[in-house]
Amino acid sequence: SSNTITFTYNVSDIRIANCSLIISGATDQTNSTVTVDAAQAFTKFMPNGNYVWSVNCTDTVGHTGTSGESVLTVSYVTLPSGGGGIIVSSGGTEDRTNQSNTTAEGNETLSSIEVGETVTAIIEKEGVSQVTVSVRNHVENVSVDVEGVPSLPPSIPELNNAYKYLMISKSVSDEDIESIAITFSVDRSWILDNDINESTVALNRYTDKWDRLETVKLSETGEELVFEAHSPGLSYFAITGEVSVVPETRQDGWTILIAAVVLTATLFALGELYPRIKKANQDKHKLY
Repeated sequence: SSNTITFTYNVSDIRIANCSLIISGATDQTNSTVTVDAAQAFTKFMPNGNYVWSVNCTDTVGHTGTSGESVLTVSYVTLPSGGGGIIVSSGGTEDRTNQSNTTAEGNETLSSIEVGETVTAIIEKEGVSQVTVSVRNHVENVSVDVEGVPSLPPSIPELNNAYKYLMISKSVSDEDIESIAITFSVDRSWILDNDINESTVALNRYTDKWDRLETVKLSETGEELVFEAHSPGLSYFAITGEVSVVPETRQDGWTILIAAVVLTATLFALGELYPRIKKANQDKHKLY
């Protein structure tokens, strides 16, 4: 959330002498201490604008290889409160410095979104880090707002094992929305304290009933887990999880049936064998 950009690269050739960061066709900086098979980075302050960048590496005999060129657009908006906002499109970071009115408190406003364009609003509120919106129609003055919900309206039922309730709203209709992706985090302490199976953590959306949304885990740290969910629209949401279940040790029907068959067979064998043993003992006594 600043104009300081980190360019990460990895080298697999053990004979590399140096690697250089190339910005718009010119060498910007060079690293002569290259570690093989390890993530390395160049860091550079870059004003808002469009750039073409690559990383070139040269080996000890003078051969040079390149990462290939990539396009980067930097846009950073400084907020009056000291926070920052950045809008990311499908083609990289999109410059909307003169178009967007980014505010704190979990609200993002954009002047317009074009058809087929994917725009990400950086929110950082109530555990929601960003909301990515793709539209099917051209829309103007789009705003996305996230609010925590301490208590639901009486008409909306609560869910079991709810971590948090949210209201995420927008200024355009669902008919204009192609898709929405919501990135959110959950404290690991909640999962541990409530014995939650982390694979069951999901975002649920309320319309006239609660619907569980497709949710995937993106990453995790020692303090939190980060998830992404896809929704057809925005409204009330609930983050939930299911309590881990320890399988019970039990005998199923087949186990009992097999045990019964084995017992029956054993009793039958003993029943057949007993008369033979008795007759053999009688015959033995006749010999004496």
